[in-house]
Amino acid sequence: MTTIRDGVFPLGSVLNDIFELCGTGFLLGDGTVALTAGHVIDQAARRGPLVGLFVVGSTWHSELVVDCEVHPEHDVAVVRFGRAVGPSIVQVSGDVQLSSAVYHGWGYPDYVAEEDRSGGEPPQPGAVATVNPDLIFRQGYVRRRLGWALPYSSFKGSSFLELSEVFGSCCSGAPLILMTSIGRGPWKCMGIYVGERSGHHTQSVGLAVPGDVFASWAPSLVGQPLESLPPSG
Repeated sequence: MTTIRDGVFPLGSVLNDIFELCGTGFLLGDGTVALTAGHVIDQAARRGPLVGLFVVGSTWHSELVVDCEVHPEHDVAVVRFGRAVGPSIVQVSGDVQLSSAVYHGWGYPDYVAEEDRSGGEPPQPGAVATVNPDLIFRQGYVRRRLGWALPYSSFKGSSFLELSEVFGSCCSGAPLILMTSIGRGPWKCMGIYVGERSGHHTQSVGLAVPGDVFASWAPSLVGQPLESLPPSG
């Protein structure tokens, strides 16, 4: 049976055989390509080879990213693996979403991956700390749509969804699924989570790139618009 964890995965870099979590990605189409946030690619590439982690049996296995392409205007990127690494469960939607749209989201926050799960037991001699990503669920709503570039921000683009929920560090690249599409055909990806925003006079809010600004993008790695890739799972 296909699960959400089969299509939404941790994305990071490997240095000296140690995986460092950088973000979240999700598979599209036949499972050879995936989407994430553009800044995740930029950060991970500076540290080492880019890989995704996928569960095989009950163990995490790494899969090397062989190519990637960043959107020219928005904080979105597509990555390609050398083979199909799992089923895709979502389809990018070009429908415009505004205030009050309700979403479900899943990502891999770093604070969970770095939890001490020893139960208080001292580490074994020579033991190496490992990362244990867990897929975390969020549900929320769109507060408003922003149609301008964010000052003093590293998020590329001039169109964002302001969200009620903050997902956490390393959830950048997580898919936002339009809640009304669940159980009614393909799950619609209405946006990609990219981070959070806070100010002196406002609460912290999440930010996402709306699906309608990248749904028609046809990366050279894919050769067709993203919205034309149906889920395989």
